[in-house]
Amino acid sequence: MEDIDNLLRAYDEEIQKIQRISRDHSRRIFEENEKLMAELDAKRKELDLRRKQVDMLAVQNKIDTRKLDLKKQKNARKDGSQLASMEQKKADENVLGLVEEQKREKEAALRKILQLEKQLAAKQKLELEIQQLRGQLQVMKHRGRKRRLSEEESEISESEIDDYEEKFYLHLKDGKLKVKNTDTLYKCPFCAGKKKQDYNYKDLLQHANGVGTSNRKAKVKA
Repeated sequence: MEDIDNLLRAYDEEIQKIQRISRDHSRRIFEENEKLMAELDAKRKELDLRRKQVDMLAVQNKIDTRKLDLKKQKNARKDGSQLASMEQKKADENVLGLVEEQKREKEAALRKILQLEKQLAAKQKLELEIQQLRGQLQVMKHRGRKRRLSEEESEISESEIDDYEEKFYLHLKDGKLKVKNTDTLYKCPFCAGKKKQDYNYKDLLQHANGVGTSNRKAKVKA
C-alpha cells in the first residue's frame, strides 16, 4: 500500500513538473512574440512617418516646380528661350531624381515590414509544432511509466527531451532566425533547419511508439 502511495505521489509530482515546464515554455514564447510584435509596430510607425514625409516632399516639389516654371518664364523673357530651356531641363532632372530616391526608400521600408511579418508568422508556427510534439512525447513517456516500465525499457528520459529542446532553441536563436534591431533584419536558411528539427522529432516519436508496441506485445505473450 505504501509503495502505491509513493508511486501516486511521484506521478503527481511529475505531472506538476510537466505543467510548470509547460507554463514556463508558454511564457517564454509569449515574451518573444511580444518583443517581435513591438519591433513590428515600431517599423509600421516608421513607415507611416516616412509616408507622411514623402507626401510633404511631394507638396514641396509641386511648389518648387511652380517656382521653377515662374523662373523659367522670367528668364525666357529676360535672356531668351535658350537659357530658360536649359534651366528647366536641370530643374526637371533634379525633381525626377528626388522623386526616384523617395520611391526607393518607400519600397525598401515596405519590404522590411513584409519580411518581419513573414518571420514572425514562421516562428510562431514552428514553436506551436514543437509544443505539440513535446506534449506527445511526454504522454508516451508517462504511459510507459503507468505500465511500470523501467528507464532502460522506455529509453526516452526527461533529460533527453529537455536536452533536445534546449539544443533546438539555442540553434534557433543563434542561426536560423534573428532580428538584430529595427533597422537591420537577418534571414538565414530557416526552412532547412525546421525540416531537420521536425525529422528528429519524428524519429523520437517513432522510437517511442515502437517501444510502447514491443512492451505491449511482451505483456500479451506473458
